[in-house]
Amino acid sequence: MVPELTCVVGEKNFVVFSQAINAAARIGRELLLHANKRSLRLRCFSDTEQACLSFDFENDFFEKISIFGEIEEVKCKVPLKCCQMAFRSAGKVQQMIMNLHKNIDHTICFNFRGKHAIIKTCSFFYAECDVFNVNFDKQRSPNSFTARTPMLSELLTHIRGTEEMTLAVDAARKNIRFSSFHSSTIDESAIYKTLKTELSVNCTEFTSPRLGRDATLTFNLTEFKAFITFCTAKSVAIGSVSLFFTDGGEPICVASNTAVTGARAPHLSAELTISTARLQDDCDDASRMAATKSGESRLGHGVPKYDGQSLETKDTREDVSLHQRSDSGKRGGLTGAAGRIGVDECPPTDDEEREVSNSQGSSASGDEGRYFV
Repeated sequence: MVPELTCVVGEKNFVVFSQAINAAARIGRELLLHANKRSLRLRCFSDTEQACLSFDFENDFFEKISIFGEIEEVKCKVPLKCCQMAFRSAGKVQQMIMNLHKNIDHTICFNFRGKHAIIKTCSFFYAECDVFNVNFDKQRSPNSFTARTPMLSELLTHIRGTEEMTLAVDAARKNIRFSSFHSSTIDESAIYKTLKTELSVNCTEFTSPRLGRDATLTFNLTEFKAFITFCTAKSVAIGSVSLFFTDGGEPICVASNTAVTGARAPHLSAELTISTARLQDDCDDASRMAATKSGESRLGHGVPKYDGQSLETKDTREDVSLHQRSDSGKRGGLTGAAGRIGVDECPPTDDEEREVSNSQGSSASGDEGRYFV
């Protein structure tokens, strides 16, 4: 049975292809394949659909790439967990052949050929689907710079204990700050146990810096680390990456520069696009904790939360109830996350009911026929 798609990868580029599969497995669960006679494109979206990792392998990357039949392109998706397990157990591979069989229960087959004519075969099912691309105009981004991947990898080692990081640009001073982001909290013990790290780097450490405006954006650290780890791998050796962004609330694009740096896989282009969040306020936790202890009603800060569906900027505001009883026997309005809710009647106490009944009895004895409201 003739397969619909056949891709043959040599020993040198197999390690690069395997590193790409491992990087995609750290971000999403499904791998989207889009193949034609000129290239093979791999796409992977995170579970929250806030990050997209893409790899474009040109025709020269493969020893052979063929599409049989009348079709011009193949679009499908495969489970990343199965792919990762197949590549991890491959061992020393001299050649890999990937075949897609549409007529055999939609099966994708990997043949790993090693020494002594040993062939290991891993096959599983795939499903046909549409492959989406992320449209990001790099030329219209006011802020961009090119950084060496070893330097970025060293910077990320200092940011620990958090899942998000903040990138801040000061266009006037020409410096860029990388800092760890922690959600606002009113717990005193949690504040003292939190390690916050901030690294300030001058623009002279980057290549072709273009800082058109001030920007502060917060994004997920896991996807960014997975991409930098792929670029700094010994088998890939992508020397530098370029970052394009505008401000918080708009996506950031991290693109590899394989053609410029002379990487070991010059026919490969990799990009990572991540959605970002913009903070509403920048108040420190110490002042927030002091205000909470003093009984003041303060609003929290908008922080990015990954709730499993989308990245939203939620307000972590504390509901402070102001039960200040006035002379008219009413409570003040409730302020906090819902704003001003309303005014409710405060029931009188037992002493007040006794005082009212005594006053009504004395008044009724002196002034008969008079009604008191």
